[in-house]
This record gives sequence, C-alpha cells and structure tokens, in this order.
Amino acid sequence: MKISRSFEHMEWFRRHGAAVVANVLGPEAQLAAPVVVRRLVDRPGIAVLDLDLDGTRVIAKVFTEQNRDPAISCEREAFAMLLMKDTGLAPRLYKVDRDENFLVSEFVFGDRLDKRLTGDNLVEWARKIGEWSARYIARQPRRDHEIDWFDYMALYRGVITDEVEAMARERFAGVPVEAFALAKHDLDPSNFIVRPDGRLVGIDYERTRFKPVGWDIIAAAWVLMDKFRDQEDDIVPALIAGWNSAE
Repeated sequence: MKISRSFEHMEWFRRHGAAVVANVLGPEAQLAAPVVVRRLVDRPGIAVLDLDLDGTRVIAKVFTEQNRDPAISCEREAFAMLLMKDTGLAPRLYKVDRDENFLVSEFVFGDRLDKRLTGDNLVEWARKIGEWSARYIARQPRRDHEIDWFDYMALYRGVITDEVEAMARERFAGVPVEAFALAKHDLDPSNFIVRPDGRLVGIDYERTRFKPVGWDIIAAAWVLMDKFRDQEDDIVPALIAGWNSAE
C-alpha cells in the first residue's frame, strides 16, 4: 500500500471537513474528539483518505488534477454507487461534490479479498464474485447494440489470436450480444472487501464502462487465471455458477 506524498490531505480536510461532517453525522453534529485524518492508497490522479469522525469511520476519495478527467471519474464512481443504494453490494454513499471532484462513503470493515484468496478457496470465492457480478449488473442501465460476440472480442487486440481464431469464430460468430450494461470493468480481488459475515462489497467504480452483459465475468476470469494458472479449468465454471445462482 503506497502512501500519498503529493496530496495535501490536511489542507483538503480544512477546506471540506465541515461539509463532510454535516453530511455524515448531520448538520447539528457536535464532535467530542478531534477528527483523525489518515492518508491511504495513492494512485495517479486519486487520493484516498480514512476519516475517523468521533468514532464514525468514512472514506473520502478525491480525484486530483493528475487524473486524466477527474470529473468523469468522480461521476462514474458516484453513479454506480447510487444505483446500488441499499443493496449491500457497495459502500453507502454520503456525499458527492461534483465541483471539487470527491465523494465520501462508508468505511467497510473487513478484509480485502486478495488477502484471503488462495488456491484452496479459489472456487468458493470465484462463485461469490460471479454472484456479486450478476446482482450488480441487474441494477445497472442497459443499451441495445447490434454486434455479435466474435466481432466484439476482436475489437480487443490480442484476445483472438491466430491460434484460436477458427475456434472463436465457430463458437461466437453470429451469437448476438443481447445488451450492453454499465459493467464494473475492474474485478481485481483487491477491489472487494469481505465483510465479517462473508458478504462481498465492491469498491472502486471509476473505471465503469458500457460493456456486454456478462463482461465482468470475462474480466474476472482474466484476472483470476493470471493469478492461478494451474487452476484455469476451475475458474470459469465457478464464476458462471455464481452468476446463475444470483437471485
């Protein structure tokens, strides 16, 4: 975990702290203890802060000037999270500031999935990722698009290689993409928190894109097969089983 060295986190809190406290605890809140501001993960264009507001933990995610388009990244994250309100699939969203490009959300207590995931429990967690993905996509807006799966995958350089082109064409050419929906598009295990009761909560939605329904299963398979190359045959069936089991 990298710590931000360029983002002035205390200066940011001096500017926005009162609004954050009011949105999280209410406009009349009186704090009995000083707010604790911790810097967390730093990625290019993004600063993440862990705020302790008198015992209430929240996360502030700031899209900084180094981001290619901080306004779009902030809007993507907020839009996806708002659509999942009250589902338990994502953290609760307290505040979105579209002028300053930041949002404040629930601090999810638990472990990151990448810290728990092993070869021994891979199938179990792959099923849960599949189920989470199906429940997530059911809440997202959809668009029609006339294209088949072979032509769509061919848009991604290196997916359909010369070695697999004939097989891919036989299986996927003429199979229509039924609909596009707002996919999470980033299914790395580090972007899931495992609550104490075992439920998955997805975090980080700034990369959402309209993709074919089912795209997140493909994205998850790529990530997991890269991490567990000796268990590739188990991963896709487990993801699909989880997807099909979602209510």
